[in-house]
Amino acid sequence: MSKDLLSIDTLVQSPFIIATIGGVTFGSYSGDYKTNATYPNFMKSIMINKINGTVNTYTLNFEYQVATGQDPNLLDKIFSKAANNREIILKYGDWNAPDYIYKEEKCIITNLSSNLDMNSSKISYTLSCTSDAIGLNAVTYNFAARTSKGSTVLLNLLNSTNYGLTQIFTGMRNLADNINNNLIASNDKVINLEAKQNYTILEYINYVVNSMQPADSSSSKYFLTVHDDYSNNYNGTYFKVTQVGANAATYKATDTYSIDINYPNDNFVTQFSLNNDQSWSILYDYAGQIKQEEYTYTINKDGIIETNSANSLVRSTHTNKVDTELENWWKVMTEFPIEATLTIKGLTRPSILMSYVKLNVWFAGGVKHIASGTYIITKQVDSISQSGYSTTLTLLRVKGDE
Repeated sequence: MSKDLLSIDTLVQSPFIIATIGGVTFGSYSGDYKTNATYPNFMKSIMINKINGTVNTYTLNFEYQVATGQDPNLLDKIFSKAANNREIILKYGDWNAPDYIYKEEKCIITNLSSNLDMNSSKISYTLSCTSDAIGLNAVTYNFAARTSKGSTVLLNLLNSTNYGLTQIFTGMRNLADNINNNLIASNDKVINLEAKQNYTILEYINYVVNSMQPADSSSSKYFLTVHDDYSNNYNGTYFKVTQVGANAATYKATDTYSIDINYPNDNFVTQFSLNNDQSWSILYDYAGQIKQEEYTYTINKDGIIETNSANSLVRSTHTNKVDTELENWWKVMTEFPIEATLTIKGLTRPSILMSYVKLNVWFAGGVKHIASGTYIITKQVDSISQSGYSTTLTLLRVKGDE
């Protein structure tokens, strides 16, 4: 076999990944590399798909083992730092081949999903991004004040060739389908939108969606999500504007069943998972401060990387005191409409008598996760077998956690 295809003629490898998101840098190393670094080491792997050497798409995997007392929302807060521009800077390569390092390629985040493993107190994240879409954040525009439905403004932005939205959101090139497929909710009313100066197109889209109001004067809100088209329903990446929560505040406390997940651990809940394909933390900016200090990496005699100093970044900053920045972020995070599946031991009364479930998702040390909130039951499955009784509830969150 010819070796001309390889960058270097040695297969001794010391791969590394460095990613900067919202001003915080993550890094992962292996091989004989010793240094002081400011990289919290939550990264597990990266997969790169290259198209014609110009458009790269990336899939990054993060894994956060939440120790007792640590903040389970730490990575969500970091990802929220990139909510405005969705920018991520990547550097990866091989320390044994420094001439072939891919340096500081800017990308835009197209999707972020998360998976909770409450049994092992571990949260996994999968982040997708593409290098070709960074143009959406490279240019700012001045947007004039206008009086219109927000949904109409979004369709006009998609239809305009000035912003290149359909080059990135390729699943939205047919404007009629955007309404017919309910990608953009159109039941909003005419509103006054302010003039915005030096806004990127993504910042302006967020502003429009946050300003949208329902025509029926209900208390519902509109949410923006970005999706990779895994099922190929739309022939490409798309964003979606959904109206939710019209009846979120109408429930009665007597109709609500409250469940504490994981803390105190009484083995009542046997499984809890989130079913949404979007981690909502990338949608809303976290205004609090995240301090990043140094790790020290060394290689032990078995060739295993050891971390010699603890990083204050992973220490919990959770207190019972009211913090305005954290309170505002928490309120938005827990209002996002997500789907979840909950399995509990024993049989419950029929869901028609128990319309709502209040979930308190705790990690060890009594720190709450942003999956908490009030859910409505959309499906109930009772299981009876030799191993006992269990009930699995499919849930949709309709009210935030207070």
